[in-house]
Amino acid sequence: MPNLQSSVLVIGGGISGIQASLDLTKLGFKVYLVEIKPTIGGAMAQLDKIYPTLDCSLCILAPKMVDIYRNPNIELFTYSNVKNIRGSAGDYTITIIRKPRYIKEDLCKGCGDCGEICPVRGIPSEFDTHLKTRGAIYMPFPSSVPPIYLIEESKCLYLNYRICGLCAKACKPEAIDFLQKPEEIDLKVGAIVIATGYIQEMPDVYDSFAGSSPNVFSSMQFERLLSANGPTGGQIIRLDDKKHPHSIAFIQCVGSRDVHHPECKKYCSAICCMNSAKEAIVVKEHDPSIDCYIFNTEVRAKGKNFYEFIEKSKNEYNVKYVNGHVSYIKENLDNGKLKLYYEDIDKGKVGTFEADMAILASALSPPPSYHELLRKLNVGCNNLGYIHETDIILLEKKNIFVTGYSRKPNDIQMAVAEGSACAAKISEILYHVRFQNIKKLKYPPEIPVKLEDEPRVGILICQCGINIGGIVNVSEVVDYVSKLPYVVHVEENMYSCSSDSQERIKELIIKYNLNRFIVASCTPRTHEQLFKNTLREAGLNPFLFELVNIRNQDSWVHQNEPKKATKKACDLIRMYLAKVINLKPLETIKVKVEKSTLIIGGGIAGITAAYNLANQGFEIYLVDKKSFLGGVALEFIDLYYIPITKNEILKEIKDLKNKSNVHILLNSVIDDIQGYVGNYQVKVKNIHDNSKNKTFNVGTIIVATGTKQIKTSRWVNLSERYPKRLLTQTELTEMKDADVPEFKDATIILCVDQRRNEFNTGDNIKTYCSNICCGVALKNIEKLLNINHNAHIHILYREFQFSDLNAENLWRRLRKKVTYERYRSIDDIKICDENDNFHIVYYNVGAQINIEYNTDLLILATPKVPVDDTEQLAKLLKVSTNTNGFFLEADAKLRPIDFATEGIFLCGGAHWPKWIGETITQAYGAAGRAAIIMAKGEIETECITSYINEEKCIGCGKCIEICPYNAIELVEIYKEMGLYNISVRKARVINAVCKGCGACIVECSVGAIDQNHFSKFQINKMIDLLPSLDAMDYEIV
Repeated sequence: MPNLQSSVLVIGGGISGIQASLDLTKLGFKVYLVEIKPTIGGAMAQLDKIYPTLDCSLCILAPKMVDIYRNPNIELFTYSNVKNIRGSAGDYTITIIRKPRYIKEDLCKGCGDCGEICPVRGIPSEFDTHLKTRGAIYMPFPSSVPPIYLIEESKCLYLNYRICGLCAKACKPEAIDFLQKPEEIDLKVGAIVIATGYIQEMPDVYDSFAGSSPNVFSSMQFERLLSANGPTGGQIIRLDDKKHPHSIAFIQCVGSRDVHHPECKKYCSAICCMNSAKEAIVVKEHDPSIDCYIFNTEVRAKGKNFYEFIEKSKNEYNVKYVNGHVSYIKENLDNGKLKLYYEDIDKGKVGTFEADMAILASALSPPPSYHELLRKLNVGCNNLGYIHETDIILLEKKNIFVTGYSRKPNDIQMAVAEGSACAAKISEILYHVRFQNIKKLKYPPEIPVKLEDEPRVGILICQCGINIGGIVNVSEVVDYVSKLPYVVHVEENMYSCSSDSQERIKELIIKYNLNRFIVASCTPRTHEQLFKNTLREAGLNPFLFELVNIRNQDSWVHQNEPKKATKKACDLIRMYLAKVINLKPLETIKVKVEKSTLIIGGGIAGITAAYNLANQGFEIYLVDKKSFLGGVALEFIDLYYIPITKNEILKEIKDLKNKSNVHILLNSVIDDIQGYVGNYQVKVKNIHDNSKNKTFNVGTIIVATGTKQIKTSRWVNLSERYPKRLLTQTELTEMKDADVPEFKDATIILCVDQRRNEFNTGDNIKTYCSNICCGVALKNIEKLLNINHNAHIHILYREFQFSDLNAENLWRRLRKKVTYERYRSIDDIKICDENDNFHIVYYNVGAQINIEYNTDLLILATPKVPVDDTEQLAKLLKVSTNTNGFFLEADAKLRPIDFATEGIFLCGGAHWPKWIGETITQAYGAAGRAAIIMAKGEIETECITSYINEEKCIGCGKCIEICPYNAIELVEIYKEMGLYNISVRKARVINAVCKGCGACIVECSVGAIDQNHFSKFQINKMIDLLPSLDAMDYEIV
């Protein structure tokens, strides 16, 4: 075996690089994370909110950034660049150059005294996209990681002229160091991840769009304008007169999808349509009176719940969509208004529109550092500026992996999955050396806290920009809370989740000898664990903490009622104070993990996950109800836009069958699943032979059940009459060329009974986009042209839904041979049979007339839906499905391949219809997430569990029936009754399984069950304190 290094280099600190880094450390590898900018976070840190959930972007990203900063196995090199790469797969030597910050990182406290006194002002802020200025010494944004200032050498008076030096005099920790020089550092790594992200053109490069106007913004600039920590504090104003706009025009495809101008990008940037819809919704939430118009040639909303999000913007927020391409914007220099000239597709003429502001969805592309890095690797780019897929495969053979926007245009969800996928691929190669270079987290000795000790409570109240501070009078809340019993110290801050705030919490605990802590900010769903870890680092038991949600439950609810919101914040904190003073320390328990995985589904996703995990040495149980592996996609995989062939998949299947640690169970279904993460008991039933039924234990589960295409009732009479000539896309794709009926004219109709505005009617009509139909149609056209290259082929479409680089190129290539015909509604298309042909009549949007013609072959893009038995499997797994029947992930953006139930993961069509390339990526990601749990061999379980008072328990078993996790059992115990020992049944909680949901507590008719951290007494005291201000009510038990 070659000399393998157990460290990995990750180049790029955006969300994909962050995900890869965190997963790699959990898999047992040390990570060197190199970021060219002064802070990690990438473009996601600049966003205000994310689609389709409308979560605050920084709110869900900041905890991950802090995790990077605090992880002892991630060495962070910001403001650094890769100089050269030497060596070979498994044993690389990387030289990086760390630019001088002129700040001693170990001494800087991020207090900002230096920034306030710096006399050099007016420098455009890169983070705020030049809408705001900064000084020569600065921190990019308040939640920067690392939370350390830096001096821009070219702007500093002292570094250039040896005058000034005020910052050094103001810095109390003496962190300023004007003598710092660039530093060269050599690193030894076994693999490399490229995650350099993207950049966006500034509007001033687009003269035809009035880009130099102060009221024209790029979409990223507008994100900063909307953001609470942006240049206007979240206020939507025109920059010339500082007035609120009455109308905003969002212009799509600016500098992208353009083959006529060499300075433009030929591809779709993938995220702009959804991003503009999100920005318009946020505008309407800020001020419903602002009219929002989105100008586009077609809406691309192909992701999970994306099309419904677009419809939500129209129906709930009254965002108006104009079907037309804007060619020119002229600024009125007298009043700053903007006149748009656009092609009105629906009316077939040139239109004009006047707006107060214009937002340009300008092209996104890899940064210059990406191309510099490729030159160092001797790798070229394709004509679109990205690494060619074949070169990506060659790089992976050298242990160099590409993720996120460095691979192709995609959104946060896919960037996260790709980051996890890279970690899984590296783990497959380097698993022999995992944990060899890993530091174990060391916490200080825990401060002993006894129940009889008097509570000493510290409270931090967050402004969360204007999310809380713009509505709640935080200063008034601080003043009120400071007078409550047991409160030793209270203060406010801008972002409690930032790294500097975590340090502040630790300082307060030590300084004031605190034994309880409360943070009043946002949701515990994303932030509670962050603060609990901070308490551990301060030596305080993490369960002596409460997070009060004064954002989701207060400021967001009472946006127009600031006085009520302020009072409610006081009430909530007072109630949680009543709880926190009665909390007690809890301890986690460690549970051994089975190093084996159940994979449900033997298609491309299941095979990929199984192959990856089996090569890492884990035991695999691969279950499929079919009689063969490969799924429906195996037969036509060579048609897809991926650099993998059918023969390669067949080789993987053969290798799996020959591995001793892989058990393949075909013609089988899941009969029962019990247990919990690390210890699941599985029963598998063979549908033909009960003697082949199996029972086994696994530590993790991956769901890869796929998807299927259905037929709808539309044109069913024609389908029954001409079953070989009216086909679904899947039927055509699976059909051998020789079996395709003879044809001269063929028609493919997209969006048949999908992307409908109405809700599901039970007639297989779907509201969503099936994601892959448009791209499959292009491949089917190639198939038809191979059969009959003289055929005339029509595609009837509403809006093309592909952002894949190859699909975009193929779409252009086929224009010479195919007629693309745009229709408005599927209900407008009339089809009947005429002389054994299909006679089609529809309204053509482009020509503005009815078109009719005959066609021999009709192919329908009907909806893709979950496979049969999805709901039944969901019940066995105790996981959820969404309204469309697909499995529901834990978080749409940051946990797209995790279920909410720990230890269970999903990938491929089980998550949502997707291309095989994306399916394979998710499968690797799911495998990596599963490997994280199994790699260490043990996990820490939940502390907040139920407990049973056996004296009260009557052994009725109702709690067992209601428990969704099978975490309660009935046990026989013996009680002494006079001269006799009597056997009685009592319920007992299995602590390793219990998730603390509390269902059993509600069900127990005798009140024998209670719960750690949420006891009845604690909850009742919170309720008692809601209307009361009397300090006497603060009873402690």
